[in-house]
Amino acid sequence: ETAKLQEYMDAVINRGESAFSPPTTNSLVTFMNRMGFLYFLSGGASAMTQLTGVPMRVLPSIGSTYGYGKATALLGKYMKTWDGLGIRTTLADGTKEWVAPSIGKSSPIKNNPRLLDAFKQGGERRAFSQVPTTTILETGRTPTKLTDELDHRIKSAILKTGSALFSSAETLSREMAYMMRYEAAYDALRQKKVPVKEAHARAIDEAVRETENALGNYRETERPSIMK
Repeated sequence: ETAKLQEYMDAVINRGESAFSPPTTNSLVTFMNRMGFLYFLSGGASAMTQLTGVPMRVLPSIGSTYGYGKATALLGKYMKTWDGLGIRTTLADGTKEWVAPSIGKSSPIKNNPRLLDAFKQGGERRAFSQVPTTTILETGRTPTKLTDELDHRIKSAILKTGSALFSSAETLSREMAYMMRYEAAYDALRQKKVPVKEAHARAIDEAVRETENALGNYRETERPSIMK
């Protein structure tokens, strides 16, 4: 028992050290990983495949807990949010800006304060904002030196353009998974007479956790030691 406990504690310590002091990555390996990712997963077919994760993995997960009728109804609801999938938006000064498609801009969410708050919290907690594409290509990385800023912006623009289809489909599928799980959990908690604020908070926690369980958590801290 002591040996098993020590093995477990060593793993926890190593994970903590790698999170706070990540090892220096090999630039050649990083470049090859990115190019391989773009070559194999930047096409339209890969983008469409991403969207199948919701009916194939998310729906059964929600259905097994809250009933398949409920899960199917929620899938139907969020499949209809096409009004939020535009890629241009109008800013306050009247100018138009290109933006990534998102169900957060759809009427069912933006016109419902509770759903909108749940969606915003999901983004803040990286349930769908830190997708594998962003993690692998590091397009969300902040330059550490001023001299790196222009170089980073140019590389990010190229990588974002090359991975746009896959990344957008991936984000949409995770957004759908998160909101479906949130609504199912919230409704179940309210049926048990759980107060609104508590039900809202608990449903968000469950949605974040179960979205990662269903569709994966690709952050550095979650990778096997050999792949860090």
